[in-house]
Amino acid sequence: MREPLVIPPGVAEAIVAHARAAAPRECCGLVSGDGRRCRVVHPLTNVAASADEFAADDRQQTAVREAVRASGGRIVAVYHSHPRTEARPSRADVARWFTPRVAHVIVSLAGAEPELRAFCIDPSTDPPVHELAIADGRTAPA
Repeated sequence: MREPLVIPPGVAEAIVAHARAAAPRECCGLVSGDGRRCRVVHPLTNVAASADEFAADDRQQTAVREAVRASGGRIVAVYHSHPRTEARPSRADVARWFTPRVAHVIVSLAGAEPELRAFCIDPSTDPPVHELAIADGRTAPA
């Protein structure tokens, strides 16, 4: 899973808006779409209610996954925010990650402007974290 992740501007803006609304706590959610293209943001409740970790509400997560599957889509990415630290998976993020085929998007609010980055996390590989290029769907990936 090293192909670029396509995150159109509207999807990126929705993820950043959720992160800002949840700050100073982390936010979390799912993104559905097709192939490597993100189309719909599904905000979830962070039941950890913490500035340093997230835990998605199990019932919400199951309901979103079932609805996406029923509509013929698939979960393309999981996202969460880092309100005070860089957009890079923490040790806890890597240790808890169980779905290497789904991209992991992190938005950092630590700088002057939000930073959105995407990763493939697979604890069974060395190294376990690989950054993915992000394309906006209008231009070639960076």
